[in-house]
Order: sequence, then structure tokens, then C-alpha cells
Amino acid sequence: MEALGVTVIKELGRGTSGVVYKVQSHEDGSFKVIKTIDLSSLSTLKQMQAEKEVSILKKVDHSHIIKYYNNVAIDEILYILMEFASGGDLQSLIVSSKQKHQYISENQIWAWTYELCLAVNYLHSHKILHRDIKCMNIFLDNKNRIKLGDLGLSEFINENTAENRSMGTPLFMSPEQIRHQPYGFKVDVWAIGCVIYSLCSLESPFSGDNLITLGHNITTLTPKPLPPRYSPNLQTLVSMLLEKDQNLRPKIKEVIRCIPASTKTRYKKPLENYNPERVIKTEILPVLVPQKTQVAKTAVDKSAFITHDYMHGLTVSARKFNISDTPELPRSISRNLNKSRSRTTVSDLMGL
Repeated sequence: MEALGVTVIKELGRGTSGVVYKVQSHEDGSFKVIKTIDLSSLSTLKQMQAEKEVSILKKVDHSHIIKYYNNVAIDEILYILMEFASGGDLQSLIVSSKQKHQYISENQIWAWTYELCLAVNYLHSHKILHRDIKCMNIFLDNKNRIKLGDLGLSEFINENTAENRSMGTPLFMSPEQIRHQPYGFKVDVWAIGCVIYSLCSLESPFSGDNLITLGHNITTLTPKPLPPRYSPNLQTLVSMLLEKDQNLRPKIKEVIRCIPASTKTRYKKPLENYNPERVIKTEILPVLVPQKTQVAKTAVDKSAFITHDYMHGLTVSARKFNISDTPELPRSISRNLNKSRSRTTVSDLMGL
């Protein structure tokens, strides 16, 4: 593909209207991805969606969204050159984890949740609704960081307008989409809840033998609780995101506020122009250490599953230990979580 200055290495995937290739740049030897779309095989609506995807990709620039480089159309074939995520997608990871009887560590799930929320918050702040967030469209780079991709169904909207077209992947569709009701940014929040649930349970929160049954289950049923090895805080967050009433479902900014502070601190950049010689010396104060620090507890989950920490490559037997790897929430939030209530709201989780 000389027009884009790359050489095809191998095919990564194939769909009804195109192929995805891993390619290598002639300029610097780096690996990238080319997504091809056969415009001649598409309806007018699908062609418009392909053009819109390129238009949105050109405007998007975020560290947790697949980066766009270039595009060209040759003989009714659209070639889109994008960033290559060497870690594969989350759906493949879930399938692999289930086959190996491995749970994903809660620390890792919190980290990926935060990165995904940052990406979606960026889109929403630019009035972009993704509308097709699912495990297959979320990738991992060589540093195990989230990269949200596939903006083919994305749409520019604002807080005062609503969509009513049922677009997306059925397993990740919100109740309002199933019911053909007007919807907005909250459908992406619902989909994030489905992704987190799938990472924890290694299966989708809802299922059905056909689309009618699936739609009925999404709009009426409550998914099974997360495996007991995961904290009540994570369970509560998932329940909030899978709130069937979109008016009660939190906005993406509110979801980010619910992420434990200990997860967020990993992403803080060091101070620029930092010079230790210019630091003003102050009196060293004593460090207050909690007297009771629980490091590990007997596993509640008696299954044969083990935990794999994809951040550090550690494997721990769940038969013996259940490491408390969940960052502890502030006391004000914990107190609210322990109260017996008929409904937990986003304000409860944030301690407001």
C-alpha cells in the first residue's frame, strides 16, 4: 500500500465489508493498522457512516483512543491508517481467561475502568457519542493500557438533543435503545457497565437465545452479582452503571469521581521543571499508620479459578488467598455503602 507508505505484514481480521491488516511503516519501521472498507458493497447509509468515522477520527486526539494517521480511497476502497494495539482486544482476553480458569485482578479492572472512562469523557466533552462500546472494540497497547477504537457508529450530539435509532451491538445496548426511546450519552455509560461486568464475571451481564429474549432480559432482569472475590465497591459501581432508568444513571464525569483515588494517582504526571535543590526544607512530621491493615483474607470464592494480575504478571491461588488488591475508598464513602438502602445512587458512592 504505497499510497500510505506502508507494507502489509498480515491480516488481523475480516468482516462483511472490509479487512483489517497489520502493516509496517516505510518511514520508521513502526507497526500500524489499516482498516479497509469496500464502499461499493455498502448502502448509502453505511457509506455515510464510514465517511463520518474518518471525520470523527481526524478530530479525536486522546491517549486512550486509537490514533488516526491518514486515509485514502482507491477504486471505491477506503483505507484508514491507524494505531496498532499489540495487546489485542478485551473480548479475546476474556475468552482466554475463561479457558485458563483465571480471574482478572480487581486492581487491573479498576485501572482499565479509569482509562476507559477517561476516553469516553473526552468524547462526551467534545459532543461525541460512541454508541458501540464493547469488549471487542477496546484494545490494549504494549504497555497494557486501554485504547478505545471503532468510532464507526459515533455521532455528534449535545445535551439537548437525543437519538432514537437502535444502533450498536445488542449485548451492550441499553434499555432505552432496546425500547426505541430517545437516548443520549448515558448509553455509553451503560455499555461501560457491561464491559466491567464482563471483565469480572468473564461473561456478559445479559444473554438470550434470540434478540427478542435478549431485549426482554436487558429491560427487565437484574444480572447475577459479581463473583464474591470482587469488592462491594466494584459491585455497587457496576449496579449504578447498569441502572435501567437513564435519568438515574450517572454521567461519565460522575463515574470518574467514583474511581478510587489510589487508582487515579498512578496517572498523575510528574511536576515539570522540578528541581530538588529549590525545594524548601520543612519540619518532618510523623507518619500516621493505621493500626489495623488487612493484607489478605481467607478466600470466600471456593471455585478453582485463580487470579491473574495483568499489570504485574502475578498469579495467586484463589483456593488459599484472596488478596485485597482493591484501593480502599474514603471513610465517608464506605459509611454510605454500608447503610441499608433500597437504591444506591451516584451521590451515595461519592459520599455526597
